[in-house]
Amino acid sequence: MIKEKKITPADVKLNFGKNDVEVNHNVSQTYLIYDYPGELAPGFLYGLQHGTFVGNGKTGRTDISVSTIIRPKELFFDAKRRMQMDRLQREISDSVTEKASSYADPTKIAALETLMELRSGRANFVEVYFLVTINSENRKAKKIACKAFERSLKQFGSATSFKFKTLKHQQKLGLEATTITGSSEKLLEKYKGRVMGVDSLAAFYPFVSGNFSDEEGIYIGHRIDSALSVNIGFKKSADAQNMLVTGATGEGKSAFIKGLILGLLIAGYKIYIYDLDGEFYEICKAYGGLWLDLTGEDAPFVDPTIIPTELMKDVKDISKLTEDDIEKIRDVDAKRYDDAASETLAQLSMICDKELWLRNKSVENAAQLSLMQMWEDEKVYKGVPESWNSGKPSFKKLYQKISKNAEDENFRFYEGAKLLANELWSYFDGLDSGTFKNPIDSSIFKGHQLTVIRTMSAGENPSPKDKRNATLKFNMASSMVWNQIKRDRLLKEIVSCEIFDEFQRAGNDESVYRAVYRGITTSRKFNSMVVLGFNDPSILFAERQDAEGNKTSNKGLWDNARHLVAFRLEPNTIDKIASDGGMPQEVVNAWRNLPKYSFIFRTTLGNNKRAYDVLKMQLPKEELELSKTREFVA
Repeated sequence: MIKEKKITPADVKLNFGKNDVEVNHNVSQTYLIYDYPGELAPGFLYGLQHGTFVGNGKTGRTDISVSTIIRPKELFFDAKRRMQMDRLQREISDSVTEKASSYADPTKIAALETLMELRSGRANFVEVYFLVTINSENRKAKKIACKAFERSLKQFGSATSFKFKTLKHQQKLGLEATTITGSSEKLLEKYKGRVMGVDSLAAFYPFVSGNFSDEEGIYIGHRIDSALSVNIGFKKSADAQNMLVTGATGEGKSAFIKGLILGLLIAGYKIYIYDLDGEFYEICKAYGGLWLDLTGEDAPFVDPTIIPTELMKDVKDISKLTEDDIEKIRDVDAKRYDDAASETLAQLSMICDKELWLRNKSVENAAQLSLMQMWEDEKVYKGVPESWNSGKPSFKKLYQKISKNAEDENFRFYEGAKLLANELWSYFDGLDSGTFKNPIDSSIFKGHQLTVIRTMSAGENPSPKDKRNATLKFNMASSMVWNQIKRDRLLKEIVSCEIFDEFQRAGNDESVYRAVYRGITTSRKFNSMVVLGFNDPSILFAERQDAEGNKTSNKGLWDNARHLVAFRLEPNTIDKIASDGGMPQEVVNAWRNLPKYSFIFRTTLGNNKRAYDVLKMQLPKEELELSKTREFVA
């Protein structure tokens, strides 16, 4: 038997020199990097840690490690910074002309935004340092590696853009700062690091593989004046995380949404996309999603008469749930019959003439009793939960039961059944009989992380018939999606996202608006978020009529959106939206002069104050291919 030798501190021999440390037979040198260029190529860290000086060289093996140190930094908006802000504002304003080719310097915009955050008191700041340790088998290998390392820094920036210390006579402090148990305070008291806002830190890119301050952060773009990526941790906040995405045709709105989708999928979101033109078909197939085309004569529809299965059966690990969670799930399961009945009646009311449904109570009563009878024919009984998934109930069988009751003068609500059967006839026995021909149930949404629902025929002006049928199927699908989102919330395993693109074409449809508004105003409660895309933001503020004929507007969507992504628009449109939406003038100026494919990003901070930045999403080639649309060509 080989006896394992126990390593003790006495076995580790340290010899601290002027420029390095000898650890037994190895030699290491630590650099302190306290400032770096404003622009770095993506992949910088990989190149730094996998350079030609790393690995087995002719003179010996060399390894490199990078440590990050972050310290709070207190800053104040004093007279000097006020003057700086005023000067930046003037410079940006002076650069704005009527020429389309002119735009403000992005670096000045970014600097102005930082000062705006400091002025408002809404941002916290930190000081960031990096310790780079080169460890070699011998002194000669270390010397060669250090020279190669310093040359590598210059490849990524100018000769003076990286500021670092070789830590002469301070290698002991450098080594201590890189260890888990060591302290960095003595070392860092001597130097100033790079100061940045906490939001910038959360997205810091060059030295860190991934987002070290928020592992759930989702990439939304790079600052256009640097290689710093911006990631938003949607899951981290208890507040609603809804997002508006707007921009003129060809500016990159749909491409941004498609880039966002992959980030959401990676973060574990369950995504539902309502697609008007089939634009998301390729991305759906590429990511293994469910493509559900509800358009066309014989397209499927989500049948509300099929009662969902027990939610308790979907619980994977009951130990993760509290007693209160379990009680809520049991309560949902106990109401499945009533909820399915309510959903079915709601869909019937949309098919029927609204006034008839509201004015004549016997119509709704006939629908209720006929539904209960149809279920009983399928061995589904109200007081017997074990029977709720029996038989094969369907919307068509419900119509057949209503029609049969309309011929039976002894049926309790005979007159109502006659009126109801007459309203439904076209959809089951008339020219629209294919509308509800192919039923599917809501369980189809359970097994897919990505679902794309095609909701309307292609073209800007569908026929009244197509639009009516598309609206009916949209209502059935969106209602079932929302029910699934609520069920997933109770399981505490899934965060959901609904995406509505081309809202300017569908937002005047009251049923679409209700679905969007429902999602945006209640998303926080159900672990969900809504992404709303449109190329005409004026629809959010324009006056319209609701289902009852009252005058209203969509401004509530603007007010309840935590994030805004705004690509280039016509200047007069920007000015109107800025006025209606209360945007600062310096941001309006930046918006009017955005480079192509760049966007203003607005987010709402914890104190309900808003911060702005100028970003551009950068996607790999394969994602760009999926993101090409009629609006965007990379």
